[in-house]
This record gives sequence, C-alpha cells and structure tokens, in this order.
Amino acid sequence: MVKLKYSALYTDSLGCEQAEVYVSKKGFQLQVRNCIFENQDFDFDFYVKNSEEAKQYFYLKEDELIDYCIDIKMPMKLKSNDQEVVKEFLLRIEKNKNYYNNSLSLNLNDQNFRVEGYDLQELLCRMKEELSHEYIFKNDFTSIFELYEAGNDNKNNYEKLKFSLNRKSYSTSC
Repeated sequence: MVKLKYSALYTDSLGCEQAEVYVSKKGFQLQVRNCIFENQDFDFDFYVKNSEEAKQYFYLKEDELIDYCIDIKMPMKLKSNDQEVVKEFLLRIEKNKNYYNNSLSLNLNDQNFRVEGYDLQELLCRMKEELSHEYIFKNDFTSIFELYEAGNDNKNNYEKLKFSLNRKSYSTSC
C-alpha cells in the first residue's frame, strides 16, 4: 500500500514537536512521541492501539486522541490559464474534548483563502468553492496514488510527487 509522508507540527498542553503524518487510501496515520495513531475515512478521529502506554504522553478519551492541534503543509496542484502550479496548503486539525476546529488554508497572490470543515473531504469541497474562477482546484484522492504507482520505477519520483487531486470528488457530495 502506498503511503505519502508529510512533516507536521503537533501541539498540545504538554508541548510542541515535529511529527510525521502518512496519507494512504485508508486515511491518516500520525506518528508522534513514539506512538502511532490512526484514523479512517479522513475524518480526523485518531485512535491508538495501546492506550495504556500512550496515556503518559497524550490526553486520551479511552483510546481516542483529544486536546491537540496538528499543522500539516501539503502541496497540491492548482490549474490557472492552462498551467498547473503546485501550491502549499496548510491543513490544521484541532480537536478539543467536545469539538473540532479544522481548516484548510492557502496564501495565493497575497490573498488568503481559509475554509473550515469536519473532515478532509468537506475541507477540499469548500476550498474548491472558495477559490476564484481563474483557478481550478481538483479534489479526487485516488489520483495521488495512481500517479505514484505509475511512476514507482524511480525512487526520485517519490520526492517529485505532489499531492495531486482531480476534478471529481471521491464521493458525490461536492
């Protein structure tokens, strides 16, 4: 299974530190403080398998991670005037005990775009609506993995791979 790796900044009341986030067709995987948290369906609910070990390093509600913020810089493609450009989006995942405050941001030509939503699909759909008509923002998750698998002959292709998204959504909600 293909996993794309992104550097992230993890923050909670115990501190702030570098983390790694992996994206696969199943969802996200967060590695921080020698623990691995996983989620499914890109919904930002992170769970740990060994909650007893993780309790000393994190705030958990049973086996679910709570009271944290993760900032992930993710390159994605935009199309403007028949030219594709790669821009860096900031995905912020923030979960408190009883609510989420997730957002996707982009600074484009000195203009800031920011949308809020529950999961990654909703954030991508809202960003697509938010961007001006001169930019085409594509939002299909499966294409990032198809691009990687097609170019898997060369190890350097992984470094060149950018989080590429198609016009079609992976569901019909957008």
